[in-house]
Amino acid sequence: MRRPESWSVFLQALAAGHRSLDDLHRHRDVGVSRRTLWRWRNVVNEALGSEEPKRLKGIVEIDETFFRESFKGSRGWKRGNPPAPRAPRRRERSPKRGTSWDHVPVLTAIDRSGNRLKQVLGYRDYIREALQDRIEEGSVLCTGGLATYRGVARDAEAAFHVVVPGQRTKKLPPMLNQSLKGRLSLARVNAMHAHLKSFVNEQARGVSTRYLQGYLRWIQAIRKPALSECEVLIPPARDDFNT
Repeated sequence: MRRPESWSVFLQALAAGHRSLDDLHRHRDVGVSRRTLWRWRNVVNEALGSEEPKRLKGIVEIDETFFRESFKGSRGWKRGNPPAPRAPRRRERSPKRGTSWDHVPVLTAIDRSGNRLKQVLGYRDYIREALQDRIEEGSVLCTGGLATYRGVARDAEAAFHVVVPGQRTKKLPPMLNQSLKGRLSLARVNAMHAHLKSFVNEQARGVSTRYLQGYLRWIQAIRKPALSECEVLIPPARDDFNT
């Protein structure tokens, strides 16, 4: 990559909490254009994809959330080859409420140890495949009632519990692992949804669906102390490589 002396400052700005391109561009020490900042951020997000999420165990809350399909930055409509059979939105709200054909599902899961899974899916039909070998045997799956999760529980040899909104769980269902304790709910995964929406739609100012998975990796990375407390080494100047 070019401008190695600016890369270290850029990474420090990311770790310091600068999320949107506007924030990064106002960080004068970075000293590169908005277009370069956008490219660098995508490079970092792709580099974060090498770490596979841990297996989920114990009481596992699983549910889906939806993001509106976005072609932010696409010039297809101006060039005569629109990426979708509709008019460009131009920063407007979706004309449809709730979920529809122009929403992309994101599978989310979290256990009581804090292990998390976030994965963009093409369709809900891919849920079972995405959770293959990701659930530890003997766990308890708390879900919103989608039938696919019953198959996931069978594959993992885990217990299955449907959480009904507004209904308090009075008695725990039969569990394969009798040592598990705790109220069965979707509170943690719902809080995770709120954080994802806030980060992507507000702090990052909207994300193209093409890069959404990379931003989910970014959210996972900034939760780790290793990123927020790291000291980024400044690479040597170009003249030093020739000596």
